[in-house]
Order: sequence, then structure tokens, then C-alpha cells
Amino acid sequence: MIEKRQIAIADVIASRPDEIIRKAIDAHVTDFSRDSLVRKTRTLCRLIRPTSMCSKKYTFSEDRLERIDSIRHKCAHGGFDVADFSTFQEDLEYLENTAHFFIEAAAVALGIDIGPMPDIRNIISPPAPDPPQLVDTVGIAPCP
Repeated sequence: MIEKRQIAIADVIASRPDEIIRKAIDAHVTDFSRDSLVRKTRTLCRLIRPTSMCSKKYTFSEDRLERIDSIRHKCAHGGFDVADFSTFQEDLEYLENTAHFFIEAAAVALGIDIGPMPDIRNIISPPAPDPPQLVDTVGIAPCP
């Protein structure tokens, strides 16, 4: 992932190889953190190569992740509407299940026994208000 990253000649002269590699990894991680959710999941799939994109209670959907990520982007950069939150609870559950899916797939790929995963809703307290209340609570007005 970093093998094609450009390196300044001045850095090659002034730095040890391990420092150059560390800088390249840090830059890649920074770039990766800015990628869309869909691109991140594609990268995970390429790295851990899950044997299936579904489990007993979960089916991976790139389209659904793209829709959820679009709403996240609108919330972060403006332009969202309260109607975007009509499937808020289901989307949160889907994201939780997606996280569990990738954690379990990575564990299988790495040969790690992680045991049962807890339900995140049992850990978070108190529960978040419903979407319209959440918008009112944080003082964000819906877009016209």
C-alpha cells in the first residue's frame, strides 16, 4: 500500500530507512482515514478476504453503506435533511453488524479466537434520543 508512495530525495538522504517507512505508513493512514466508508470496506475485503459476504443475520451491502456514508457526509458538511434520519435506528444496527462482521472476518483470517461479541446497545447508556429530538438537542436546524 505504501510501495508506490513518492519520497523526496532529501528525505532519503537525511533519514534512516525505518523512518522513511514510518512516515509513509503515517501518511497512508492519514489518507485512509479520509476515504469513504465504502472504500474502507473494499480495502478491508482485499486485505482479509472474507470467505462470504454474509452470515446468519447479516448480508453486506455496498449500496447501503454508500447511502449511510452519504448521510454522514451531509451531516459533517451540511446539506442534510431530517428525512435522512428516517432509518436512523436500522442504519445504526446495520453499522454495528457490519463492524462485527469485519471483526469476525479479520479474526478468522488471522486465526484469532475472539469469543462472542457483545451487543453495543447493552453497553451504551443512556440511549440516544430519536432523530428529530437529537436534531433539536444539538441545535441543528434542518436544511430548507
